[in-house]
Amino acid sequence: MAAASSDECGYLIRKSSDDGHMFTYDFTVEELGDKGPWTFHEEFQTNCESNPTSWLCEIQFRKVSDYNIAKVSLSLRRTDSGDNDVCVSIIPFIKDSAERPLFKSKTFDMRDVSAGHAIVEDLVEDVKFPHLRIHFNRKLYVHLSISIISCHE
Repeated sequence: MAAASSDECGYLIRKSSDDGHMFTYDFTVEELGDKGPWTFHEEFQTNCESNPTSWLCEIQFRKVSDYNIAKVSLSLRRTDSGDNDVCVSIIPFIKDSAERPLFKSKTFDMRDVSAGHAIVEDLVEDVKFPHLRIHFNRKLYVHLSISIISCHE
């Protein structure tokens, strides 16, 4: 389960296939305007028979800035010491309290991820109108998919 304060809830779905391993997290982040930054923190392992890997995922959420910028910082770090490289795909899908999709649902793909390597990305969006800032700061719905592939080769 995601490390969260008492007003955030979440769940995890794990799937393994011939292609690799998929981890899906769904959670909410509430009242960023009142409580300030909040970090999703999750450590997980693939438990792969061919090439086991372990990971640390952190996503920091902040309220919309005084300059109307919404920013979410995402980091996925491979924490094991294995010799084999893997491929990683990260898909963060975030909606505000009005269920308006944010950050254009970017996908981050990385090949040849070795032990100790990190993927670090900032999602940034200009939130020009006050009612949109209110929706962002009130509640975010987060769906995060992480796929670890090419570990069975």
